[in-house]
Amino acid sequence: MNKNLALTLTAATLFIVIGIMAAWWFNGGNIDSVKPYVDPYNNYTEAELTAMQNKGDIEATAELGWRSFNKGDFEKAYALYKKAADKNNAKGLTGLGLYYAHIGKYEECFKYFEAAAQQDYTVGIFNLGVAYANGDGCNQDSQKAFTLLKKAAEKGYSPAQRVVGVYYLDGVGTVVDKKKGFMWFKKAAEQNDARAFWNLGKCYLDGEGTQKDEAKAIEYYQKSASAGDMYGQAELALAYQFGQGGLKEDPKKAFELYQLSAKQGLASAQDLLAYCYENGVGTKKDEKKAFEYYMLSAKQGYDPAQYSMALCYWNGTGTERNLDKLRYWAGLAAKQGNKEAKNMLANLSQWIYEEEQQKREYERKYGHIGTFEFTDKVDNVWVLVVNTNETATIGIKGRDSKAYASWYKYDDMNYAKFICSGSAPTIFFPSSELMLNDYGYPTTDACGYFCIDGKYIYYNSSAADAKNPDMRLPLKKIK
Repeated sequence: MNKNLALTLTAATLFIVIGIMAAWWFNGGNIDSVKPYVDPYNNYTEAELTAMQNKGDIEATAELGWRSFNKGDFEKAYALYKKAADKNNAKGLTGLGLYYAHIGKYEECFKYFEAAAQQDYTVGIFNLGVAYANGDGCNQDSQKAFTLLKKAAEKGYSPAQRVVGVYYLDGVGTVVDKKKGFMWFKKAAEQNDARAFWNLGKCYLDGEGTQKDEAKAIEYYQKSASAGDMYGQAELALAYQFGQGGLKEDPKKAFELYQLSAKQGLASAQDLLAYCYENGVGTKKDEKKAFEYYMLSAKQGYDPAQYSMALCYWNGTGTERNLDKLRYWAGLAAKQGNKEAKNMLANLSQWIYEEEQQKREYERKYGHIGTFEFTDKVDNVWVLVVNTNETATIGIKGRDSKAYASWYKYDDMNYAKFICSGSAPTIFFPSSELMLNDYGYPTTDACGYFCIDGKYIYYNSSAADAKNPDMRLPLKKIK
């Protein structure tokens, strides 16, 4: 009886211990016990690696291939990877996989990743997981991807730890477990992984897997940005732009961080940098640069930028107006579910109609608006631009210098009074000929009026003399 009791107590104790261990494992004890992945060859200089290679160290050959690949010397990288892979070296096999992925040969890349993973090579396992995640050379399989990525994460590889954190946060290939996601990000951050700092910042900002803490989020964004991560730079820029997490609003600092992130190719940062240029946030307004960065972002498939491109083509921001290109970019954004782009396409016909009505109203109110040409009696061809904002310019075609004017209604016609300046040409109306003073000196009698009625331009020092057939020249509307 005592023996049975002892056995029962022992079994109960073991059950409790196993339960405690299971709870510890489930709540992240296994994560805390993971040690960082270490590749001793990362610590050698290229000169040392070359010397090691010359002595027949095939791992050194593979590491040199890795460094050549990261420098963008893909031909050299391929030759070194191939030499190592031919000896069945796992790092060389992984490198060949990365090379084939770079040139878009995904079936080849999958084959080499699989061969490296079969040798239990951590980086090979990670890349095979990424291949399954993306469907590169295989059928996409989120569960297989998660299993492989978690295996690499448990071997201490920080990029895998970050991705596993995202999978737990979003429930990709596994159940949602935000606490575990947060803990994997933290584990990667312990290795000074710049992207993991950004991941932690997002968790603190949104309160995912941990308590919400804006100040803590900014702290991690600063660490990420300082380490050169484009996501951290963009997130910190937003914080400076809007004064988040205790930071004072600093548009200039925001602009500088957007620049750093955009140069690394982050589409959202390129879009935000374009917004800064378009609206003068932290820099001078520059619509052409705004258009350039919207284009860079849009070409990466970022739908807010694609919609902004459509707006640029509607408003003529940094480019010429083009409704066909508007439809193209709005269409791409709409296919991704962009509501603003969908609304634009649905209402474009109405917008065009309303714009035409507005133009008619302007012409009814202000007269003939547009770009005109006329030839004076000494054969100078003049260009007159009359704008809807009650400004106008006039100058001889082919010359950079122009005179500027304001204009408004006068007896059912338009007339503009030119204000002379030392830097602009002066317009004379002393006789039946229009003349240009190339010296550009302001004189009181060099200012006057002209009138247009759509068919003729009437010139004289007084608008009251308009419609005098002796003081008119044929006017051609060209735009």
